[in-house]
Amino acid sequence: MEFTELIENRFSARTFTSVDVDESAVDAILEAVLSAPSAGNRQAYKVVVVRDEKAKLLLADASGPQGWVAKAPVVFVFFSDIDIHTKSYGESKAAAIPSLDSTIAMAFAQLAATDLGLGSCWVAPFAHEQAQEICGLDGNLALAGLLPVGHTTEGRPKRKRRKSSEWSVKI
Repeated sequence: MEFTELIENRFSARTFTSVDVDESAVDAILEAVLSAPSAGNRQAYKVVVVRDEKAKLLLADASGPQGWVAKAPVVFVFFSDIDIHTKSYGESKAAAIPSLDSTIAMAFAQLAATDLGLGSCWVAPFAHEQAQEICGLDGNLALAGLLPVGHTTEGRPKRKRRKSSEWSVKI
C-alpha cells in the first residue's frame, strides 16, 4: 500500500471479529516499531503483546472502562522507559522525551496494522497506575497507551476534517 493510501485507510476500529491475529502479523507490527525514530536512537519504550483474556479485561476495565478493548484478539501496550533517557540526558531534559518516543512507536505500530489489513484504535493512557502491574513489568515506566488490534468488519467512516488553513501557519 502506498503511504498516502495507508494514512487515508487508517481509522479507529472499535469492533473486532473473532478471527485471531496470527503471530507473523504481530511480529511485522513489532518490526515496524523498530523503524520508528527516537531521540538519540535510545528506543526508550517497552511493548507488551497481550493475548491473555483476563489481562485484556483488566486493561479494558482500567481504561475507562472501555470493554471493547478486551474484544480485540491482541492488545499492544506501550510504556515509556524513563530511566533510559534520564541516564543519557539527565532528569530535567528527559522529562518529555520518553513519552514522545513511545507514542511515535505506537503510531508506527498502528500504521503497520492498517497496512496488514487490520483494524486498531489508539487508547489514551487512562490505566497508567494499573497497566504496569497487569503486564508484570518492573522499572521506572509510564504508560503511553494501548493499541487493540484485530480483524474488523467496520469500514472507514466519512470523517470531517478541518482545512489545513485552520490549524497551520506558513511563514
